[in-house]
Amino acid sequence: LIYNPTSGQEIIKKYIADILDKLEQYGYEASAYQTTAEQDSAKKEAARATEAGFDLIIAAGGDGTINEVVAGISPFEKRPQLAIVPTGTTNDFARALKIPRGKPLEAIEIIGKYHPQIRLHHEQHEPVLYAHEVKVLHPLLNRPNNQKPFLNDWEHCK
Repeated sequence: LIYNPTSGQEIIKKYIADILDKLEQYGYEASAYQTTAEQDSAKKEAARATEAGFDLIIAAGGDGTINEVVAGISPFEKRPQLAIVPTGTTNDFARALKIPRGKPLEAIEIIGKYHPQIRLHHEQHEPVLYAHEVKVLHPLLNRPNNQKPFLNDWEHCK
């Protein structure tokens, strides 16, 4: 879990212990990294976790935190799965995917129950995110109206 303690109304801070407990109940070996004011703090930690071979990185914060985490895993050929816990002010990405915003434990339940994945893929040298068979061109989401996010059937990028 890479989390920004100052995103949004700083709600993530009071849920860290509960989030880690829930993740361990779902079978994950969980740890947390609190971002700092240092530039690219989340990016550097995401890169470190990727190099260490983590299978899943959960970014908790706003769009800026998610962007940094994506930038941290982007350069690697073998990338971990990415999940998000939206706790920022705007959370455009989470809103587009209908992930519960400002409700960290509900977002963790989705991760635990459905193992949602956000995959990063490079197309024409540009990073593109895929979530539930949906190509995400931030900040726009191109998704059929009948498509429901977070069921089980995720796009696997090569």
